[in-house]
Amino acid sequence: MRPAEIEGISLRHSVICEQTDKVDLRLQPKT
Repeated sequence: MRPAEIEGISLRHSVICEQTDKVDLRLQPKT
């Protein structure tokens, strides 16, 4: 794979992680 492809994949991965983190925070009851 070319470095540009790897960068694009890691960028997409970090965006997905951020979205799931926000969903997790929403699902967890506030303590």
